[in-house]
Amino acid sequence: MTKNEVQKHIRAIFKKKGFLCRNTHFYYDTPGDFMIVFGIQSSIYGGHCYLERGYCIKSINRYSEYPKFYELGLNCGRINGPIEYEGFGEERIRYIENKVDELLPKMLELAGGGKDTLIGYYLDRKDELGWYVLGDYTAEYFGLTRADVKYHFCDPDV
Repeated sequence: MTKNEVQKHIRAIFKKKGFLCRNTHFYYDTPGDFMIVFGIQSSIYGGHCYLERGYCIKSINRYSEYPKFYELGLNCGRINGPIEYEGFGEERIRYIENKVDELLPKMLELAGGGKDTLIGYYLDRKDELGWYVLGDYTAEYFGLTRADVKYHFCDPDV
């Protein structure tokens, strides 16, 4: 399949699950201060992409109403492995659907628990290093400092 065909299939998955689809990003609003976001990241090497996920913190969001995955206050990393364009088919579509079905309830539960529940979950996960907070303003939102999240901090101004 082509890159556009793969993106079209991924978009259909998220649309079916109730997400608002904007090009290569997918948004699921929650009643609280968080919006769950998934986004397709194209590989610079071509031939594949990745599916990123995280939370937009609505009250401190410095970007558009619908931020990209790299603009999220809390980026939770990738869904396992690259998504190859060549050979993309029903098996991979089912895998992505199942992964979203697995992740979304937990992400909704964490968002519903508020900021302490959300950041506490990620701070306690010593085995998962792929998440990060974006900027000092996000760390402050969670009542933390840059030092508290030193291995999980991304400075947007650098």
